[in-house]
Amino acid sequence: MTGHVTMVAAPPWMLADLWPKVGALLLKGVLSAGELDPEFVAGDLKDTAERIIDGRNQLWLVLRDDPQRIIASFCTSILYEPVDTKVVHIHTLAGEDLKTWGHLLAPTVDAFAKA
Repeated sequence: MTGHVTMVAAPPWMLADLWPKVGALLLKGVLSAGELDPEFVAGDLKDTAERIIDGRNQLWLVLRDDPQRIIASFCTSILYEPVDTKVVHIHTLAGEDLKTWGHLLAPTVDAFAKA
């Protein structure tokens, strides 16, 4: 599939509107990665949503052509290891058409880490 693709950080206040679509996408992606208990995964995603709301995690969207067309999503968290070094950890990634947006992942997250 073709079209303009962009990667954006979603503001935490938008989570309530985004979570029905993004939560289902992330759940599907995590469950496809292996033999995991769906209830455990759903609980873990609920914890992730709470960490997005309070700012400990960040929610990212990959959009195609129209902001309503979410083709992928992932979460990040900021770690300080050692104390003075910022590390951005990418986790809970799922979506479609990686070939069209995968090249955006490293530079986008790198710019976020340096900000």
